[in-house]
Amino acid sequence: MNRFKDKGRGSFKAVTFTGVVLLLAACSNHVPTKNVYSSLAPTNIPINFTSSYPVISEGVLIADGPYKGLDAYALIKNFAGPRSIESPGLYANNHPGEPHIYEAKDAVVGNHFVFTLHKNNDKDRDVVSIKDRQRNEIKGYAGSSDTLKAFKSEVVSYSWKFKLNEDITMSKNFGHFFQLKAVDGGVGTPILTISGRDKEGEWLEVIHTIHGKKTVLTKVPLEAIKGRWLQVNAYVDYSNDGKLDLMVTDMTNGRRVIDLSLADIDMLRGEGKNDFVRPKWGIYRSLRSQDMLREEEEKVFFADFLVQKLQPSSKS
Repeated sequence: MNRFKDKGRGSFKAVTFTGVVLLLAACSNHVPTKNVYSSLAPTNIPINFTSSYPVISEGVLIADGPYKGLDAYALIKNFAGPRSIESPGLYANNHPGEPHIYEAKDAVVGNHFVFTLHKNNDKDRDVVSIKDRQRNEIKGYAGSSDTLKAFKSEVVSYSWKFKLNEDITMSKNFGHFFQLKAVDGGVGTPILTISGRDKEGEWLEVIHTIHGKKTVLTKVPLEAIKGRWLQVNAYVDYSNDGKLDLMVTDMTNGRRVIDLSLADIDMLRGEGKNDFVRPKWGIYRSLRSQDMLREEEEKVFFADFLVQKLQPSSKS
């Protein structure tokens, strides 16, 4: 089942309520239509940005429950395409025969996905020469729907939930859980990253990269969020003088963990017709400091992915 929906290009106005977004038709004779977002965001989580742009298209990835419906890999492929999964269990030269993404259910978010990594068994895809890193990710790529590919001057909203295993360990090197990564003639620079790191304490960092220079926009102690479901909402205007709104909220108590609103920030790399920015979710970590990583299986939990492409910016 294809979970992408075209919303049309009619005239709408976005009105933000607490945790619910309604798209109201400009003409009074239209019945108000509830945006898909309201079914994915918890009702007690406020949204800190309002888009005046109508929704053009959207992609939704929701777990349908363990041992029910489609399996995790099939659901992900419906969302992002047949080559959207880079998981150790799918490669003969990696760690085949063991599912590394599967579905589970709990009392907080209900059905969700579990991403696993094994320090001593998992590699980076099927590239046997790479021994200093490992990954278990899902991604947008050239074969994905255009909803998952952001081009110059486009505006995209991303929403998802995630939780780090409460015993997870990080190293002083990278440990990424989310990236907005450019596809621009082979450069492939990550523009924005949400990453875990153990350097002068364990931190969840939000990193912006431009021309090879990395800037930590903000960071929060990992200890404060381990084992807790987080709601993430991001809004990006893809321009060299673009805009980024990023909110991360603790679903247990409604506490705002991260709240960024940045204007005139470079969110674009390649500007050609085939250049775009794609999202990536999962676990992608360095093995350069293996002594800092525990031997046990690591788990990161994800749920309720929503990507919405909005009316393009009017900026030239």
